[in-house]
Amino acid sequence: MTCQLPADCLNEIFEYLAEDKISLRSCLLVNRSWCEVAVRIFWRNIFSINHREHIPLSTLRTIIACLPNESKELIYFNEIVVRNPILNPPIFNYLSFVKVLSIYTIGQIIEDALRNRQIDSPQSLYFIKYLMLQELLKGFMSQISSLKSLDYNLRLDTVQYMPFSYFPGAKDCLKDLTEFRCDSNIYPEFCFQISQICHNIQSLTIEFKNNVSDGLKDLITFQVDLEYLNLIAFDDKDWKDIIPALTKHHNRLTKLHIHTDKENVTFSFIALFENLQELLISDNCSDRYISDFDELQNVIFPKLRILKIPDRYPQIEIFTKFLENNGSNLVELTLADVHKSVKLSISRFCPILKKLYVLFEKDEMNILKDILDSCQYLESIKVWCGHNFLNEKELLEVIASYSPKNFNELKIYNDTRSELIHQDMESFFLSWGNRIPHRPLNLFVIKNNGGYSLALDVNEENIITIEKYRKLGVIKKFGIENFDY
Repeated sequence: MTCQLPADCLNEIFEYLAEDKISLRSCLLVNRSWCEVAVRIFWRNIFSINHREHIPLSTLRTIIACLPNESKELIYFNEIVVRNPILNPPIFNYLSFVKVLSIYTIGQIIEDALRNRQIDSPQSLYFIKYLMLQELLKGFMSQISSLKSLDYNLRLDTVQYMPFSYFPGAKDCLKDLTEFRCDSNIYPEFCFQISQICHNIQSLTIEFKNNVSDGLKDLITFQVDLEYLNLIAFDDKDWKDIIPALTKHHNRLTKLHIHTDKENVTFSFIALFENLQELLISDNCSDRYISDFDELQNVIFPKLRILKIPDRYPQIEIFTKFLENNGSNLVELTLADVHKSVKLSISRFCPILKKLYVLFEKDEMNILKDILDSCQYLESIKVWCGHNFLNEKELLEVIASYSPKNFNELKIYNDTRSELIHQDMESFFLSWGNRIPHRPLNLFVIKNNGGYSLALDVNEENIITIEKYRKLGVIKKFGIENFDY
């Protein structure tokens, strides 16, 4: 007699595959019970699938097949022909499974279909795009019981506004929205309507354009539990117009990410958020130092746990003072190529760090040793090697000899092609295997986007050595990651 796992067990297993669409798709084909569980997870974030041509077009046909008859009739009445339509009734109501909706992606799928002649019509392109987007959104609004994430960045040349918040079912669909992404010039009427429906947005991403909608300010003000704010302001844009609306959230916001390329942009408003746990400042301005950070040097964030400043950095004395005030609670720290004195302050002011990413120059190995000696909770470190940075062989020797007992993850990006030979790897793994207590090591190589330097993985003998020690339990995991600036 065949033993089948109950649905709740299958659901828990398939949740681990939520981001692995290829494996999850395979689960759909095993049997009916697997399909019934996996399909809900697969369609929950269907628009995250990479846009290989056959996937979005087949997705579009499936969505159209799930539309109510009046929408299908309207499309047909307007002489819009969808090639190779799905004629049989769908097995599931796929639209009801969707929890993450991207208006831009839906529009992009429609444009892909038009470009590939999967949709034909004598009507104008504007009319086709507008009508198709309208009817698809009607279908989503009427059939999704509780949408969780909405990306309202239209970014379509012809469709500037779509009033889907007034569509039947929209209020029930949108009322539990927890993630929202939009441009700052979002259409005021739509934003006002959303602010009347959605009061529980926890994650808000704003990409700043030429102006800031008054409706956006109202939307921010009406939220009762805003926890994560992501501000994106490039091409000389900034966020100063929304700062008054943010004051209401001074004690609620726990996660703040900022991305800008503007000089002299204000960062002083960060001091509003006394309960920040995570702060990221990505500042790609041409100037060397982050301006306006002096306003924060004496501010204490008692709950700050994660700090990431991967591009420019504050002036040395100012940032050192900031670490003195806030380093004691940090468990994760990412910094740009900061001054040597700032790196020295890490060992003094950040005793409970678990994850660290800092660029060490080739003459700064002793600073790394000091950090490894002082930060006894350190578990993971990411460093650069080659050219002006650390020597790989010396790095491995230091990690084996000086890293604290909980250390278990090393990530290496090579600025030049790796010169490690398998004897170097053998020596490192022997040293690591003899550590007491012994913890298997996760070793990751980071390659740049062009694949110029593949670091450790270019040497076949090194790979054989890594596999040998993986089988012996010295290495837990070896992987190759893409460079993420």
